[in-house]
Amino acid sequence: MNDTSVVPIPQRKKETVEHTVVAQPRQIIEMQEEVIINEGKEFIPVPKRKKSVGKKLRRDVRKAKNEIGNEKSVENKKDELVVTEIINSIRDKLTKCWSIPESIAYKENFNIKINLLLSSQGEIIMADVADSDSYRNNPLFRSIADNAMRAVYKCSPLTGLPTQHHHIWREVTLDFILNG
Repeated sequence: MNDTSVVPIPQRKKETVEHTVVAQPRQIIEMQEEVIINEGKEFIPVPKRKKSVGKKLRRDVRKAKNEIGNEKSVENKKDELVVTEIINSIRDKLTKCWSIPESIAYKENFNIKINLLLSSQGEIIMADVADSDSYRNNPLFRSIADNAMRAVYKCSPLTGLPTQHHHIWREVTLDFILNG
């Protein structure tokens, strides 16, 4: 006889889990139940709101959105007025400082954009011509752009700008337009 005896491996018992559905107390919102059958053949109640409750909720949401929209439109109109005031103030100031010398003969249209970074006192921190390719390659464009830059620095500081709205006019792009 052999001393080695074979011990059988015990087999696990299959776990049987009973799924019980505990009834939940009704919530304040009226609900209706639908039953979904999944692959395990279990019945699971799924709560759904009644349509009347959903319509009321949607109506309340729409009403709240309209109220918020009205407040935003008033704010937008105020912002538009402030922006218009800022544009007019800058335009009036620069119109007095900029003039094209008669010695510059141009027959084409020019649109020179100058980017400005302004301090809260309206002083120019930085100014540069936006279209650097035309500035490098076109001598006539360069001379007009330099003239516009001189006008910007001559008008500095830009006064009359509302300091409480510095966040609006801190970075400005000016368009100097010449029609030939």
